Amino acid sequence: MTGRILCVTDMHLMPGADAGRDARLAALLDTARDVDGLYCLGDTFNYWYEKGHHALDGYRPLCDMFRAAVARGVRLFFLRGNRDSFAGRELERRTGGVILPEVHLLSFGGRRILLTHGDMFDRASWWFDVARRHFFYGWAGELLRWTLPWAAERRITEPIAAGRRHIERAELPFSKSRLDDARVCAAVREHAADWVICGHFHTGDDAQLAVDGRPVRRFVLPPWFRAGACLDISETSVQSHGGAGGM
Repeated sequence: MTGRILCVTDMHLMPGADAGRDARLAALLDTARDVDGLYCLGDTFNYWYEKGHHALDGYRPLCDMFRAAVARGVRLFFLRGNRDSFAGRELERRTGGVILPEVHLLSFGGRRILLTHGDMFDRASWWFDVARRHFFYGWAGELLRWTLPWAAERRITEPIAAGRRHIERAELPFSKSRLDDARVCAAVREHAADWVICGHFHTGDDAQLAVDGRPVRRFVLPPWFRAGACLDISETSVQSHGGAGGM
């Protein structure tokens, strides 16, 4: 054990040749060999439907990069985001990583660190909350995922997986005003957390919150897809590498 972990978020990996992205991913996975865990905090893929998804054009090489890193000793963990909320056993098999719950509490360096994608803190709209609870992570999404015929599924997922739809939305920065710190504080109380680390908002922020009279540190990580942003945490320090956006 090295006493270090790495956290990245919003990689939005898409199929297709991208030498710069592949070099950044290779460098990240190489660095991750020297730490106790690499935590990918959701939206690792710009879209992941799960069943048969790895076989869609261009996805296998990305999965193989993760799998090769795990074979070299990387301890790889995924949290699901709103764009890869259907990820499950298929992703684990293809990458060698482990999928963690939507909210994962990590004891590290004497702190209780709450890891999550961050969409649970997004006050975008009432319909986003409904979609997140019942479709992204809930029963409706599970039902659709396991009952939709393969032909229909492929017709829907191939163009999305290939990045031909909705890419622009992944590139846009979210307004930090959508981050609801009241929801952050509620999660801190529920899980007795000392730190919260999330992504989703495509911008960076490091803030100190007061929750019931005690200080809580809240990190919002910049998206990895822009410049390889990464949070490097040891038992005594925190360093932010790459990316821009406030951290």
